[in-house]
Amino acid sequence: MNFAEYVDSILDEFDAGGQGATEVPGTRYEFKNVEVEPRADAERRRRGILNQKLYDLRSLLPKISKMSKESALTDAADYIKKLQKQVLNLQTELAQVPEGSEDQASQLQTETAPPQENIYCQRKLELSSLGGGKLRAKIICENKRGGFAELIGAICSLGLEVTEVCSVAFCGVSQIGLCIEVKDEHEIPICELKELLLRIVA
Repeated sequence: MNFAEYVDSILDEFDAGGQGATEVPGTRYEFKNVEVEPRADAERRRRGILNQKLYDLRSLLPKISKMSKESALTDAADYIKKLQKQVLNLQTELAQVPEGSEDQASQLQTETAPPQENIYCQRKLELSSLGGGKLRAKIICENKRGGFAELIGAICSLGLEVTEVCSVAFCGVSQIGLCIEVKDEHEIPICELKELLLRIVA
């Protein structure tokens, strides 16, 4: 499944969630508790799967504007358009290359290109209080598949809310900025939260 198909699958989940909710005017439906409960469980599972897909989608995007579902889909659509434009430009450039010059250029690049070195990533985490139960986190870590989704999921599992996020990935290194809101009933010491985040990005 490519990136565009993955976004389409998430949109299908949104569409599926809105089906069956239309009520015919003048008609009243009665449901027994035994029927309502399984439907509620199924809806919770559906929302859980959808949220996980959104976390995974955000982890694939090089830049995220906001944390809302609508912004994630908009960012994904913009990213797809950017990739499609790059593909079109490369195809145009390739069509303009004379025959026989590709092998020469490839051979020249192989002979002159210096060996690539792996960039060493020194993990870093800064956590500061903004007052009013709000925290700001700045994380620098190795860019690994599913790492962003795991980070957001762990924070949400503590009952905390991520209100803003900014993520940039380059050469295998991720820099993530988060604004976290701490509810009164889920208050957690900063040092404990910092240790948790360090374990995730380690």
